[in-house]
Amino acid sequence: QRGELLGRLGTPGLLPEHFTSDFSIVTTPAAEMLANQKHPHIDGLLIAGVVYLSPQLEIGTCLFRHLPSGKAMLRDEAEMQAYSDWLRAHGEATQPHSYAVEQDGVWERLHTVAGRYNRLVMYPGNAFHSIDMRDVQAHHTMDSARLTQRLFISPPPAAA
Repeated sequence: QRGELLGRLGTPGLLPEHFTSDFSIVTTPAAEMLANQKHPHIDGLLIAGVVYLSPQLEIGTCLFRHLPSGKAMLRDEAEMQAYSDWLRAHGEATQPHSYAVEQDGVWERLHTVAGRYNRLVMYPGNAFHSIDMRDVQAHHTMDSARLTQRLFISPPPAAA
């Protein structure tokens, strides 16, 4: 059956329609982003992934722990709501200055994956992560911009 192989990922009922993909090119300078866009984020999915498509760049992905909560992942609705409340209350005052977050008292960088050309990286969609870059060039070209293909696997709906 078509879902049998996908189900071996550990989630029964996982079918091709649970997979989505798109392409991303980073063009917004850090100074133009909203405060909550500069903080590491989660995708709220089963699995997230990225294929790095810029042969001349190694701008990868970082995984983080949110120090105020002690969490590297948000595992349920209560944890997501608590983080959302924290971000609303403290996000503006604690926003990073650029895309990449250093050890700043709010975030602890746990791991960095280099964005090597054609490398696929997958991680839990509920893990805090961000792009490992400082800023966007003022006059970027396709050769200087970070281009990726993003992959997302959504969990099948819970059985009633």
